[in-house]
Amino acid sequence: MVDSLWEWDVDEPSKSPVHFHEYCSLNPLDTTDDVPFMLDFGAGSGRSRIARGTARAMTYGLRHTPALVTLILVLLAAQAALTGLSGIERLVPGRVGIATLALVGLAALWAGIVVLIAYIFSSADGDGRLRAVTNELLHAGVIYGVLAVLVVGTAWSVWTVYSQPVDQVEPNVVFSFGFLLLVYLAGPLVYDGMRRTESLFTELDRSQLLDDERARESYRETFLPRFRAAFGLTVGGVPATLLVSVLFVSQFVAIWLVSRGPFVLDTPTTLVVVTAIDVLVVVVAVQFVLLVRFLNELLTESTITLRYIPGHEDDAGGFRDFGRFATRVNSLLVLAGIYLGYRLQVQGTRDPLGPATAVSLTPWDPFIWTASYALPVLVYGAVIGIWLYFSFWQIHRKMVRDKRREIQRERSSEGRSREDIETLQTYRDAPEWPINDRLLVTVFSIDVISVVLSMLSLM
Repeated sequence: MVDSLWEWDVDEPSKSPVHFHEYCSLNPLDTTDDVPFMLDFGAGSGRSRIARGTARAMTYGLRHTPALVTLILVLLAAQAALTGLSGIERLVPGRVGIATLALVGLAALWAGIVVLIAYIFSSADGDGRLRAVTNELLHAGVIYGVLAVLVVGTAWSVWTVYSQPVDQVEPNVVFSFGFLLLVYLAGPLVYDGMRRTESLFTELDRSQLLDDERARESYRETFLPRFRAAFGLTVGGVPATLLVSVLFVSQFVAIWLVSRGPFVLDTPTTLVVVTAIDVLVVVVAVQFVLLVRFLNELLTESTITLRYIPGHEDDAGGFRDFGRFATRVNSLLVLAGIYLGYRLQVQGTRDPLGPATAVSLTPWDPFIWTASYALPVLVYGAVIGIWLYFSFWQIHRKMVRDKRREIQRERSSEGRSREDIETLQTYRDAPEWPINDRLLVTVFSIDVISVVLSMLSLM
C-alpha cells in the first residue's frame, strides 16, 4: 500500500514538484516520452501517426506552457514594433521608440549580469549543489518575472477600458495579456494535475480504498482497460476528442473572421495562436468531463466501488487524494470564470459587434456578440454548480452513506454497540468531506464569489 496517490510517481514521491515554477520546463529541447493518459490517444504500437503526433504535441504544449507564452509575447511585441499596432511601450510615458529601447536594453543588461554572476559562482562549486540552486533560482526568476509582466499588462488593459471612452481606445497587444495570463497559470496546473491524476486512477489498486485482492484484480483487469480505451478513442486514426474540439472551436473562428478577431486586434497572429490554444483547452475539458464520469462510477454501488475508512490516517476517510483532485479542477474553473468576466468587460466592450460601439451592420450582430461574450458567463455559473455536485457533493454523499453503514454495523440488534463506546464514537466523529472544514469553506466561498462577480460583469 502507498501513502498517497496524488503524486507524479507513487514509488518516488520526492520527484513530484512542490512549487508552481517546478511544474513545467523552460527548455524547448527538453522533450518527454511520458504522455499523460488523458492525452494518450490510440495507445499501443498500432496507433496512427495523427494520434501519436497529436498526443506528443499537446503534451509538449502543456509541459512548456511558460516558454511558449513567453515566445508569443515576444512575437506580439515584435509585430507591434513593425506595424501600426500599439505595444507595451504604452505602459511607459515618453517617446515610443526611446521607451521601448530603454525597457528592452535594461532587461537584457540585467539578464546578462545575473546569468554571468550565476555562471561564475556555480563554476566554483565542487559537488554541484550550488549550481543546482542557481539554476533553480534562475528558473523561478524567469517564471515569476514573465508572470509579473502579464499581471501588469492585464491590470493596465482593465484600467484603460474603464478610464477612456470606448471609441477612443486603440488596439493594443496588451489586451491579449489577460488571455495569456490565464494560459500561463492554467497550463502548468493542468499538466501537473494530469500527471497526478494518472497516478490516482491507474494506481488505485495499491490503496486501501479497494476492499480485497478480488476487487483489486477486477479493477486492474476490467475497469482500467475500459478506462484507458475511453480516453484513447479514435475515429479513423484521429482522436475523437480532437474532432469534437475542432468542430466546437470552428464556430468561434467563424465569429472572429466576421469581426476583428481575438482581442479585437484584427491580426492573423492572434487568430492562429488563440485557435490552437482553444483546441487544446476543449480537448482537455472533454477529457476531464470523461474523468468525472468514471469517478462517479467508482462512487456508486457498482461492481467496483471504493470503500470508506472511518479511521484512515488522512482524516478524510481515505478520500483525501480525490479531494485534492477536485480542488485542483475547481481552481482551474475559478480561473476560467475570472477570465470570462474580464473578457466580457475588456474585450466585449471594444468589439465592433457589441452594444457599446453602436456600429452593428446586420441584425445578427447583437446575437453574435451575446453568444461570444455574455452566454459563456452564464454557462460558467451553471458549470460551477454542476461540477460541485458531481465532485465534492458526490464524494460527500458516498462518505456519509458508508459512514452510516459502518455505524449500523457496530450496533447490536438491540441498538447497542458490539464494541466499546469509544469505538462507536470514533465512527460518529469520522469525516464526511474529502477536504478539511477550513479548505471546504474556502473552496465554496471562492466559487460563490467567482459566480457573483461573473454575473455582475453582465450588468
